[in-house]
Parts: sequence; C-alpha cells; structure tokens
Amino acid sequence: MAVAQTEKAAATVRESSRAGGRDMTAGRGLVAAASRDSRTTTKTKEVPAMNLEELEKRVRRLEDIEAIRDLKARYCRYCDDGYDPDGIAGLFVEDGVWDGGPLGRCEGREAIRKFFRGASRRVSFAIHHVMNPRITVDGDRATGAWYLFQPCTFVEGDRAMWMAARYADEYVRVGGEWKFEKVSVDLSFVTPYDEGWAKTRFAQP
Repeated sequence: MAVAQTEKAAATVRESSRAGGRDMTAGRGLVAAASRDSRTTTKTKEVPAMNLEELEKRVRRLEDIEAIRDLKARYCRYCDDGYDPDGIAGLFVEDGVWDGGPLGRCEGREAIRKFFRGASRRVSFAIHHVMNPRITVDGDRATGAWYLFQPCTFVEGDRAMWMAARYADEYVRVGGEWKFEKVSVDLSFVTPYDEGWAKTRFAQP
C-alpha cells in the first residue's frame, strides 16, 4: 500500500514537471516574439519612410550643384588654356554678361568671345584656383559665390603677379544644360609677386 502511494506521488510530480516545462517553453516563445515586435516597432519609428517625390527633389538638387561645379571647372580650364575665347564664350547664354570691374565688362556672347580673344596678349600665364563655393539652386536658375586665388604673368614687363577675388555667378538651365548668365569679379588684390599686397594692392596688366 505504501509503495503504491509512493509511485503515484512520483508520477504526479513528473507530470507537473512536464507541464511546467511546457509552460516555460511557451513563455520563452512569447517573450521572444514580443521582443521582435518591439524591435520592429522601434525601427519603424526611427526610420520613417521617405516620400519618393522629396527624394527625387533632393537627388536633382545634388545633380544640379555638381553640374554647376563642372561648369565652373570648365571655365577655369579654358582660362588657364591661354584664355580660349570660343571655349569661354560657349559657357555663356547668348545675352550673357562677364563683368570684371576694372578688368573690363562684356555684354553678349560675341563680346565675351572678343574680349577673351585678346586676354592672352595681356596675361600670358594663369592658374585659376577657385574654392569655397556656395551654390543655391531654385528650379532652372541658380547663384554661386566663389573665392579665386590666381598666380599669373602679365605680358607687359613679364611680371609675375598674385591675384585674389570673389566671383558672384548667376546660372540658368537652357535645354537641360547649365550656362552662365552672368559672372562678376570683385577684385581683392592684383599685386606683383615680389612686392606683395601690403605694398602694392592693385597693379594693372
């Protein structure tokens, strides 16, 4: 009698243990599922879906800025290649303006071409370093501000010179391509290499 009662008690303990194990396993499954749901919910809140139209606008703006940078780089390359008149003029719209202040002012693509056709007779060597660009795009129009630092050689007297200036540019998109509408040059100094801007701030070519 005592043996039978003992065996029955042991069977009851084993069944309770198995049931408890099943409950614990199920509990662990529920905790894991809740954790996954929590991570998913948190991730969705941290990274909201971006509007496709807004994304396209951002990409277009970056592409426009890069195209304008390239336009300015081509301008500098043509200037440093003996002031290529056709190359420089081709970067402007038909009624474009190049305003160099005391260096001269040209209105219209043909006037710009004519001006730069004679530039190499005044400046035989130049390296245009442009930097610190600030470009603002508004649809098919844009503005740009740049710094210029330029070592160059004036033909008269074969003089080595330093030049520094600020560019204020206006751009327009024509036929899907960015062009200069206006380039303005605000000179900071044009000084002989061996004198420096503290002694002679402006010297004429």
